[in-house]
Formats: sequence, C-alpha cells, structure tokens
Amino acid sequence: MNCLSSEDTQALFKKIISESDTSFKIKEYDKAYKTLNEASLLISKTISKSPEVYERNIYYGNLITLKDKQSDICIKEKNPNYDYFLIFYLESFALDIVRDLNSFPHLSGFYYRKESKYAPYSGDFGSCSLKISPDEDTNIFVALKKLKIFQWRNEILTEYLDFIYKELPEIYGIPSDFNKGSLTEILDKKTYDVIFITKTLPDYIGQKAVGRVPFEINKFITNLLKKYYDLEND
Repeated sequence: MNCLSSEDTQALFKKIISESDTSFKIKEYDKAYKTLNEASLLISKTISKSPEVYERNIYYGNLITLKDKQSDICIKEKNPNYDYFLIFYLESFALDIVRDLNSFPHLSGFYYRKESKYAPYSGDFGSCSLKISPDEDTNIFVALKKLKIFQWRNEILTEYLDFIYKELPEIYGIPSDFNKGSLTEILDKKTYDVIFITKTLPDYIGQKAVGRVPFEINKFITNLLKKYYDLEND
C-alpha cells in the first residue's frame, strides 16, 4: 500500500467507501463502520508533503466524506451513538468551511456564508420538549435531546459559529487583518504584495494547515459538547 501513487490511493479510498456503502444499505452497520476505519487510514496517503490547492481540496473532501458516512452510521445503528454522531456531523460542516478558506485569498464563498450565518441547522429550533418523537424531528435535534443538551442548543450553536467563522480562519493561518475588501485593495496597489498575497502566501498557509486544522476542529467540538453535557449530567 505504501508503494501506491496518490492517484491509486485515492482510487482505493473510493473503492473502500463504496464497500462501506454496500454494507450500510443492507444495515450491516458494524461492518460498514469497520470498513470506514480502513478508508480513514488512507486519507493521509492521498496528499503529498507540499500539497497544491487541488490536492488539499481532495484531502478535505475525503475527510468530509468520511465524517458524513460515520455520522450516518452512528445515528442509524440499533443503539445510536448520539455523541459521535454530533461530533462527526459538526466536523463535516466545519471542514466544508475549510474548503472555502482553501480558496484564499479569494474568500467570497466564506464571507457569504459568514454574513448569512450559514449553520448546521437553522430556522425554527423547535420545542424544548425531550419527548418529541424521532419521526417528527431532525437527527441533530434528536441527538441533542437524547444527550439532554437540547436546552443548550442556542449556546452550542453560538459558540460553534464563533469558532468556524472567527477562530477557524486564524487556525488555518489567514492573516488577522485580511478582510472582505482586502484582496481588492491589494490588487489596486499593484505592488509586490499582489504576488506575495495571491501566489506565495496561499500555498504557505494551506500547506501548514493540512495537518493542524482537522485536529483543532475535533478538539473544539469534543470540548464544546462535553462542556454542556457535563453541565446537565453531573
């Protein structure tokens, strides 16, 4: 496996994901999840030490695929793993925001989501009752209720959005003084900054972020959910 090219490794990753999907469809959830563990071991092998933008997009896309599949299994099992479902679900959403950041310095997509407060769930937050039938509710609401943290949903969402729209760009490495109008201002200057910001800096930032960002996302989400779970269950 170590001798495979990144292209061959990517093909193998897709094959394993397909095998997991097959098991999922016939409700062999344990087998489907174990197969995903094999896929997770391949993700780091699909990216080089100095990945270009397209490689990073593939890498983050693979992580999103993995998290989505894991969350689907966790919520569908006979005894659902609500905590892991929430972690994987929120990780996937955050990683999708990272793909917007991967377009730095062209961040119109990121700023559009930020301004619209694009969130994992939105609109009517529903009743605070913990007795609502799962058939009448979304998976994320059911999970919050089963973990007895549904009453903290607004606080959880607020902290989560602050993280993905304020902290995540800094973790990714985007300069703190870079804002929505920065690129236009830089291009108007027609100086060395244009080459540095549009050519050199994006690769430097993106390559540094590859290993760190998924770790920081997982750490934040795990600690966030634990914080409110402990408040309600201690």
